[in-house]
Order: sequence, then structure tokens, then C-alpha cells
Amino acid sequence: MEKQDQNRQKVAGGLILIIAGVALLLRNSGMVPPHISHTFFGWPSILILVGIFNFAKGAVKPAIMLFLVGGFFITSRMFPAFNVFQFWPVLLIVAGIAFFFGNDGAGMGMFSTGKVSNQDLLNDVSVFGGNNKRIQSDSFKGGQIVCVFGGSELMLNESTIAPEGANIELVAIFGGAKITVPRDWTVRTEVVSIFGAFSDKRYSGSAEGVNPDKVLTIKGVTIFGGGELFTS
Repeated sequence: MEKQDQNRQKVAGGLILIIAGVALLLRNSGMVPPHISHTFFGWPSILILVGIFNFAKGAVKPAIMLFLVGGFFITSRMFPAFNVFQFWPVLLIVAGIAFFFGNDGAGMGMFSTGKVSNQDLLNDVSVFGGNNKRIQSDSFKGGQIVCVFGGSELMLNESTIAPEGANIELVAIFGGAKITVPRDWTVRTEVVSIFGAFSDKRYSGSAEGVNPDKVLTIKGVTIFGGGELFTS
């Protein structure tokens, strides 16, 4: 199953790069009308592409958030005379629906604070709000963090990482995440930042005491947003 997922991700990533390359080549060759170029060649389209890649990986909720935000801004470019921004509360309605139908720990974070969870797999979504959670897991495997016009503060310093390690998928759009991990965890960050940043603020000096067998990998994208990593 894992090999099939990896193959699907490779195919999706390759197709996205090919499509993006062909589209940019056509634009640079003058074969794309200016109004189409203005509408579809911009940062909102990057959100759609990243959403497609996340969907191919099985990260459905982050993909939906990316599709919604990217599509919202593309629509505003398609109809410049129409004030599409007056309908931004639709995003709130979608967030509310997802909140009602979300599972425990997986709903839209509406300014919830101090929640304690013992889940091994994290599914944290913050839209127009914020989450503050303490994770107390005996075998933390990772999960998903999605921040859209919102933020999440996650404290993992009371958790034990799974023997095989853990992977966190992060999507931060006009929002951010603060993650606190135990001092002995090895953390690898593979976050792509577009008008954003992900900062590792754990160590001012040496990283003495870090266990190479306790590996947390943080992957994802920050767009007009960011993230910070701290140690306890």
C-alpha cells in the first residue's frame, strides 16, 4: 500500500510539473491571450496545483482548503467588475459545515483552547480561528495541520514518538502553526514557503541530547503564512 501511495505521488507530481511547464512555455511564447494569462498565471493557481498534489497523497481536507482559497481568488480575477470579495463569508459557512461534520480533533478550530488529546494521528484544522492542544500520545505517528486565516499551537512535549517515526503534513495559508516537541526528538523540515516562512527556533547552541532514532518529519507548504518549531 505504501509503495502504491509513493507511486501515485510520483505520477501526480510529474504530471503537475509537466502541465505547469507546458503552460508557462505557451505563455512565454505569446500563445496565451493576456486576459487568460492574468487570470490563471499567478499565486492562486499555485494553491490549486498544491491542492491537486495533496489530494493525490490522500490529504483530502488540506486539498479542499487549497481548492477553496485558490478558486476564490481566481474567480476574483475572472470577474474583475464583480465584487466577489463581498462573498468571502461563504468560507465561514463552509468552515461551519465542516465543523459540524468533522470528527473529534478534526473539525474547524473556532478559537478552542487548552484541549488535551491522546490521539496517535493528528488531524487539526483551523479556519478563521485558532486551536491550542496538548497531545499526550504513547505512540505519536503524525498527521495533518491545516491553518487557513487561523492558527494552531500544538504541544507534543508530553508525547512519545512511534518507533517508526512520525510525519506531519502542514498547510498554512494566511495563518500559521506553532509546534513544541521534546528536546530529544530529531526534526526534519521539508516545508515549501511561498511568501511565508517556517522557522526552527529550538536550539541557540548545540543540539546535544537529540536521539537520531526519534525522527519527526514536517512537510508541507506555507503561503502568506508560516510556522515555528520550539522545544520543551
